[in-house]
Amino acid sequence: MIEIDTHMDGRWIKASDASDLAIRCGEDVVAFRAAAAEFLRDGRLRARAEAVWISCETNMNKAWESISTTENVERNIEVPVRYWRADIRAATDRNRWRWMLNNFACTIGTKPLKRRMIMGVEFLLDDLKDIKPNLFDGAAKKTRGPDKDIENIENGWLQIVRISQSTQGLNLERFRSAASLQKVIEDRLADANGHTKPGKEKIKGISSKVYKLLVALRDGEENGYEGGAPSED
Repeated sequence: MIEIDTHMDGRWIKASDASDLAIRCGEDVVAFRAAAAEFLRDGRLRARAEAVWISCETNMNKAWESISTTENVERNIEVPVRYWRADIRAATDRNRWRWMLNNFACTIGTKPLKRRMIMGVEFLLDDLKDIKPNLFDGAAKKTRGPDKDIENIENGWLQIVRISQSTQGLNLERFRSAASLQKVIEDRLADANGHTKPGKEKIKGISSKVYKLLVALRDGEENGYEGGAPSED
């Protein structure tokens, strides 16, 4: 369910809900997230956050947990544009933004590693309309039933999530091409007669987007940090 938070200063939507709405409406979610990141940096998309603080933890999970031991935490603020612009590893960091948790991190130093942790991100709905007018115009009023084509696309993305949570995981060691990932998704969605929904072309598109993202993440880890990327464990 999409939640719109209405205040005197405008209507806000969680980053996770904005991303989910893009997926439901058949949008290219990777392209949407990339556009949102650019709008944040340009100051054309206003955001607020539950908490913002600085962490020097190299392990990302520990960096998020450090809120409990950090004294200087900014709470319930509208995120200044300069915070987004200060990210010196933007391409790598954006690949690690935890959209479904509304948690974004920006690298602001490397010697030592220093990140600005931005937790509980919400976007101003009026600004999102500039990115996708047809998508977010009147988002709070959408009451239509599920579109079958959209539902099928969601099923394809759901398999991506389940693959990532499986024992073997979602990685380039397991999937050496977009085609190999496509095959696994097709097998998971096949019915008793071997027919696949949402159809091979849609699965091919989903597989291609995810594979490109995996490659970009690998390249970012190899080139983004001296001595290798920080551990995500």
